[in-house]
Amino acid sequence: SKYRFTPLYGTNNEGPVCSILQVDSVYILLDGGWDDRLDEAMLAPVQPYAEKLNAVLISHPDFSHIGGLPYIYSKW
Repeated sequence: SKYRFTPLYGTNNEGPVCSILQVDSVYILLDGGWDDRLDEAMLAPVQPYAEKLNAVLISHPDFSHIGGLPYIYSKW
């Protein structure tokens, strides 16, 4: 199997987090955080993967892990 982990934003414990885990042809969105600025540009790295997503995995029930999911889901 082919595995690829791609951090989109929130690395180094800074701010909201979002990553992509690819296992063969399956794409999993790991979290989809946002911050209180609600800057849509922060979520832009998710857009190229949006059509490919097969699942979403949420690690924590707070805004910095799930805050952007409604926007991501509704726009892309």
